[in-house]
Amino acid sequence: MRTRKFFALMAVVLAIPSMAFAVGSNGNGGSNGNGNSSAVTSTDATGAASGNANQAQNRARTNNPGTGAMTQAQIQSQTQEEVQLQDRIRESQPAYTPKNSQALARRNSVANAAEYLVRVAERTKNQGIGTQIRQIARTQSQNQDKIGQSIDKAEKRSVFAKFFIGANYEQLKVVKGTMEENRTQIQELQNLMASLDNEADQLEVANQIIVLQNQQLELREQLQNLTGGFSLFGWVNRWFNKY
Repeated sequence: MRTRKFFALMAVVLAIPSMAFAVGSNGNGGSNGNGNSSAVTSTDATGAASGNANQAQNRARTNNPGTGAMTQAQIQSQTQEEVQLQDRIRESQPAYTPKNSQALARRNSVANAAEYLVRVAERTKNQGIGTQIRQIARTQSQNQDKIGQSIDKAEKRSVFAKFFIGANYEQLKVVKGTMEENRTQIQELQNLMASLDNEADQLEVANQIIVLQNQQLELREQLQNLTGGFSLFGWVNRWFNKY
């Protein structure tokens, strides 16, 4: 009897760790199950939020079908305006490159002034005034070409020829007439400046008027140098050309 009880007790003792291990395994399984359930729930929530965002975007596109097209149209319009501006600036630039260094510096100054004037003309709301400003800028550059060519021709006269018949008054007369046209246009530009609504544009035009006036003063001084010096019969040549 004692032997049977001993073996029965030993069986119970040996069975206890197996039961504990089984209970532990069931607990972990439950934990894993709960963890997997939580992960699935989080994923579902993220997917639902993303789906809602996509639906909102789709509704926005449906309600505003022209949004993308309008943006593209605006970009194309801005590009066309920039191309048009660059074309008008090129049209307003001098075409002749003088050989005389003073005339070349003057040509560059007039080219810059013409560009600024064209930009102002493009910005102004009153395109009637803008057209007039563009025309003045273009004429100033064309006149600069004419002046540069005439001065280059005048400077080709040799020292010997200048001593006997004087300077090339025929070409210098062209310069003087062109200078008078420039002076008249500068006055017109002053009147147009007063009609501009934007103060910044008025200031810009005023600055370019000063540049053009300074070029007139420098050109007058250059003419005096070209006509200076002694000449035997230069007075006859000057009278003949009514200079």
